Amino acid sequence: MKSKGFNNNFIVVSPNMPFSVLYEEEHTTITPISCPHITGSLMFLIQGCGPTYLCLRKLNVLYLDCTFFNPYFKAFPLLSESISNIISWVTNLPSNAPINLNLAMLGYENLLSALIDTFEIDVFHVSRKVLEFYECFPRLRKLDFILAVNAMK
Repeated sequence: MKSKGFNNNFIVVSPNMPFSVLYEEEHTTITPISCPHITGSLMFLIQGCGPTYLCLRKLNVLYLDCTFFNPYFKAFPLLSESISNIISWVTNLPSNAPINLNLAMLGYENLLSALIDTFEIDVFHVSRKVLEFYECFPRLRKLDFILAVNAMK
């Protein structure tokens, strides 16, 4: 199976379906485990034939977290598509509906700029530490929400 963005060095694996790899006459079992904390991510449980030494301790099982390798998520939307979908969603909400966005997962600088431009609103959510971070970005430095947040302090 060929997925967009992958070259021939990758194979598609199924979550929770162990497979075996033979390397230098040793078999290793690898179990990809779907992990819900990040969309599209897989963790790998790797079990070998004998003990592995790491930091002077025996390690018989190694657990590796690998993001965005779950084949169920073959393509991710462009940032511009995500922003457009969020703006469409916000537009269709009742005018008094509270909106809570997990900005850490959305590419927040561009999203905040688009929300401010589209709805001509002020955004009040940042702490002093976050404000200092935002002021490092020229586009965000000019926005009204920075002034509004400064006025609140």
